[in-house]
Amino acid sequence: MSSGLPNPYGPQGLEIVRGLVLPIRHALLGNGRMEDISEVISHPQALGQCGAWLSRRLAQALQLPAPSTAEAARMVKGSRFRGAIASLDAAREQGLNVLAYPINDEPNNCTRFLLVRPVAATLCSSTPSAPPDHGVITSLCLALRQRDRPGALVEALQVFHEQSLNMSRIESRPAKTDLGKYVFFIDVEGHYQAEPFQRALQNLYPICEQLLNFGSYPVVTVAPEEI
Repeated sequence: MSSGLPNPYGPQGLEIVRGLVLPIRHALLGNGRMEDISEVISHPQALGQCGAWLSRRLAQALQLPAPSTAEAARMVKGSRFRGAIASLDAAREQGLNVLAYPINDEPNNCTRFLLVRPVAATLCSSTPSAPPDHGVITSLCLALRQRDRPGALVEALQVFHEQSLNMSRIESRPAKTDLGKYVFFIDVEGHYQAEPFQRALQNLYPICEQLLNFGSYPVVTVAPEEI
């Protein structure tokens, strides 16, 4: 590849520079006693993650959605009959009591956060040397060119197998352009600048209608006891 041209296999527009995996540990916050709570407010996802606990301990309480867990904590401040599902930080910020903790049903649930930044023009105009690829994830998004052909997805995934690259995640989402059209989000272990990864991308591009590379980045996982 010419050093004066953008790297066609690198990130274009946006790239992920770091990943952080945090364990989910929800708390029930309020001003009064837990037995007096008649309404529980939180983000719908947090309500779902604590559904079994709520059924056991607050079965009669009305569950109300909020834009975020932080906003739910703000909404219950000053009320003795409302409780919020939120974090311990939210309890400190709003001056709320921690009535129960942790209350999430699955102790091993985690949320992944990604730090994203625009790709500088200078980074797109050259091909730097490949760094060590251990402990690095590359995130891709692809839409298949011949999506209705049997085995099309298998053919796309086979390019990673041929280069001994391990996929750690794959998800599909509706493309919202045509009925039955999907895009696939894939995480692959290794750096996209490494030779095996470059060969895989070269073989992947011809069979994809669209292929986006969000870059290679390290992922840090925080242990529950560190929260």
